[in-house]
Amino acid sequence: RLTQEDLAAAMNVSRIPVREALIVLAGEGAIHMAPHRGAFVEALSEASVADHYDLFGHVDGFALRRAIERSSSEDRGALAAEMLGVAEVADPVVMQRHVISARRQFHELGGSRRFGAVARGMVGLVPGNFFVEVPGSVEVAQRRLPEVGRAVAAGKAEAAVEAYEAMLQEHSELVRTALRARGVLQ
Repeated sequence: RLTQEDLAAAMNVSRIPVREALIVLAGEGAIHMAPHRGAFVEALSEASVADHYDLFGHVDGFALRRAIERSSSEDRGALAAEMLGVAEVADPVVMQRHVISARRQFHELGGSRRFGAVARGMVGLVPGNFFVEVPGSVEVAQRRLPEVGRAVAAGKAEAAVEAYEAMLQEHSELVRTALRARGVLQ
């Protein structure tokens, strides 16, 4: 249980920024707020982690499919090159930059204003650099993103989405393994 008063006192701030932060966290699904009772941290379960990655797969898959359908061969080539470039990247910081860049590219190429509003609402589950925090994630990206890139270069939307979703499923399992090892999952 989290109370605005206790949090404000612990951080030596007024209740207003604490309340605003709790509202943001509730919107992200990290906590739930009960009127006159306070805020409660949402427990992570196997199912909630799996759902998180499935949702990302649907949203990103939509954008990736649309990017391939709507973009020029030049834009698809640039996106494919970004994805193919990760095959030899071993540094997790560099990998994070590549993945963020590729995701930003296909969101821009395939999205609309409405899509952008939905995608901005998606929040990562792992704080910090995913590739530093989740053992094995760099190797999954090294193997899977070039597969996505080859499908993008060939204009094969379904193959690209399938490979991307497979990467997210592998990442989901790695996250669940890491959280289990830390005793975080319920």
